[in-house]
Amino acid sequence: MRVDRPIAAVAVAALTATLLGVGGAGSSGAVGAPAKRASGGGTLVFVKDSNIWLSNGDGTGARALTTDGNSTSPYVSPSQSETGIIAAGRLDQIIRMDQSGHVLNRMNPAPLPSSISGHPIDGNLQEVAISPDGSLIAYTMTKYLTPPAADSGYRSATGYTAAAGFTESGARGSTFFEDPSWIGNARTLQGGGYGSQVMIDDLNPTDPVHWFDDTDIVGNDIYTLTKDLGNSELSPNGRYVAAIRGYDTDTSVSWYRVNGDAIAASPPPVPTPVCAVPGAHLDDPTWAPDSDSMAWAGPEGIWVRAGVEDCSAAPQLLIPGGSHPDWSSAPLAPPTHSATGSKLKNVKHPAITGKIRIGHKLTASPGRWSPKPTRTTFRWKRNGKAIKGADGRRYKVTSKDRGKRISVTVTVTRTGWKKAVASSKPVRVRR
Repeated sequence: MRVDRPIAAVAVAALTATLLGVGGAGSSGAVGAPAKRASGGGTLVFVKDSNIWLSNGDGTGARALTTDGNSTSPYVSPSQSETGIIAAGRLDQIIRMDQSGHVLNRMNPAPLPSSISGHPIDGNLQEVAISPDGSLIAYTMTKYLTPPAADSGYRSATGYTAAAGFTESGARGSTFFEDPSWIGNARTLQGGGYGSQVMIDDLNPTDPVHWFDDTDIVGNDIYTLTKDLGNSELSPNGRYVAAIRGYDTDTSVSWYRVNGDAIAASPPPVPTPVCAVPGAHLDDPTWAPDSDSMAWAGPEGIWVRAGVEDCSAAPQLLIPGGSHPDWSSAPLAPPTHSATGSKLKNVKHPAITGKIRIGHKLTASPGRWSPKPTRTTFRWKRNGKAIKGADGRRYKVTSKDRGKRISVTVTVTRTGWKKAVASSKPVRVRR
């Protein structure tokens, strides 16, 4: 990611002012100016190593909320309400959990209609966004529709559901756009390519309204200067809107000063460009509760910067390897495990490997647990009774075991969680 060339007038305002005669805002400042630390408060929820993580807004106190995500079944697009409830996608499910990773409910949303033929879109979840009050969830599905569908190709649709259990979009309607982000509890921003890059949807059966495209900012007289905008999000105070400008290796996090009322007006006037930070493969801009700091994802991890009107401020790499950030005003609560789900869950049972013969050593695998335990102990048993001194991961078969059934019991613990126990299937020693 290029962090040595933060731009404002250089990327957008000067581009429009110099080439098209349109005014801009902000100042480019000196390259390498001391960075103001992004300390916008609240918490960041994000994905790392295919799992959901949570930290303070400054990156401290980071902890994994899930441990069962992997490259073939990753968690995606987590978001957090102001009440500390998190919603995320995993394959075709929406999963809602608290800040300790306790799963509150799972939903498999019904297919959504596509834009032309109405052909159902029922692919995996691409985007999941929970409302600030935690009552609703907006979600995007994307699917490749094959001919003879009139709208063949990749198509997206966004729907809404109650957070506590799946409900059809109904009176709230569904859209043919993607990447929803909330404005209050009854409005979202979405995007859909040229002519509908930043749209406002008021959760009703009427069509979303167009707010602005890149051409509204830079004009369309010089076609090569215009790009697509996506992943838009309004700052909590309603004064700024951020978006990703461009695609692939040619992207920037760009933000604009709102003119009018984006919280209630439909639509407000076109905003005024402020600053932009260029880089490759940037995604998911999100505002801090103070509306002065922001975070986004890049190939290296999650970047943050502070000073919304200071275009010389350098971004900082806050969470290496992180992606899909979402900033919430919810404070980071200590993990609690007194409710349901307080016991470590055995995902795969322990097992015994090795030659089951006298004089040979057997090895115990601890199995898999969720979340990952911090301490694991072993107890070998002969015909269900503990073998004195056999409390390691390996056990040497003795003559006393002839004709007997050998098993191992694994006990796991994790700070703040109740211990859990699981046993392997027994193996019989030859006589």
